[in-house]
Amino acid sequence: MKTLHTLKRTLISTLITCLLIANTAFAAGLSEDNLSGQNQPQLQDENIGRTMDLIEKVEHYLRANDTYVGIISRRGAGDPETGVSDTDGFDLTGMAHSGFVIRNGFAKDSEYITFNLVRLKGGRKDGNKKYDISELRVWSLPHFFVGSFEKDAIVFLPEKKVQLKLWNLLRANGALKIEEHKRYLKDKNGVPKKDTAASPAFLVDQVITNGAFPLLHNPEYNLLSDYTEPSSQNCNEHLLLTYIGFRDHWNPLTPGYQIDNVSPQILGEFKTTATTALERDYVPRQMVLSRTKSTFAFVQNIRFGERYAKSPTFFGLKLNKEKFDVVSVDSFCDPENRPLLGWIDFKVFREQHSDTGEWYIEDWKKNYVKVNRYTGLPNKIKEM
Repeated sequence: MKTLHTLKRTLISTLITCLLIANTAFAAGLSEDNLSGQNQPQLQDENIGRTMDLIEKVEHYLRANDTYVGIISRRGAGDPETGVSDTDGFDLTGMAHSGFVIRNGFAKDSEYITFNLVRLKGGRKDGNKKYDISELRVWSLPHFFVGSFEKDAIVFLPEKKVQLKLWNLLRANGALKIEEHKRYLKDKNGVPKKDTAASPAFLVDQVITNGAFPLLHNPEYNLLSDYTEPSSQNCNEHLLLTYIGFRDHWNPLTPGYQIDNVSPQILGEFKTTATTALERDYVPRQMVLSRTKSTFAFVQNIRFGERYAKSPTFFGLKLNKEKFDVVSVDSFCDPENRPLLGWIDFKVFREQHSDTGEWYIEDWKKNYVKVNRYTGLPNKIKEM
């Protein structure tokens, strides 16, 4: 009996250790990118060069379609040796993070910036425990993509009338206040880079302090947040709620809709409209995790209120699988969801690596299912 008990403890200890190690890698891909943390200066120029190759393709597509507001998604941090994304097992696209991409001006050649939700690991303390929270950020396109090892992207284009509505509201006609964080891309010697006008290149970190975009922001971050759950959110959930809410409900000409001082009644109507539309018309992605993994590896990101019925155990190990309905990037691509989302077009860009060691960007059109560079096999939805 003592031998059996010892074996059980050893098995559980080993399993927890493995899961926590896996969770560290997964969480890193969904966390705030830290440019100053790159410890290999010789790779930074290559990283920036590959990033700019992707941005050139993305911006050409946006400008060719006279885009004011789009939805943009990128990969997670990934493994530099294999190119395996942290989210390959959860999302057919392999994408880990999404945001609005905004034309930052009236001219067709204006630069594009992103508005997105950023996960801050351990950003809130409660006694001895740390919890993740989120912030709304304005990023340059280089910052949006530079933290991903593999330079892939998907761009979604809403109907033009929705683009214009979002553009006016997100930019708030100049009333949007942005607090600057003085962080710039640096060269291999640690000196901030300059652009052609001798200004610091790529202002990469700004925090939105008011305006239309924060209306649905909840700082409680949850990795597997339910897509209509009011008490927490992730980047895709916040994006979807904002998009549907602005598209279906927001009208700045109606009394009570002031952009920087929304009445509680109007905000309540806004949230109800968005949630009702999603519950009625949207088909979310269903992620599947083992209960042991969700219990030990993701405990800080899954609230007990989101857990399903208790699972059977064997030697104290949970055997059942747990299902979570969430917003993912492949659910943005799903034909079932396109009528609700109203995409007029979307395009997939994938980075490839030749036998001679060269990187290049391919236009995959609407083929969003990721083929893993290491295995050569496409991602598959996990069986229930």
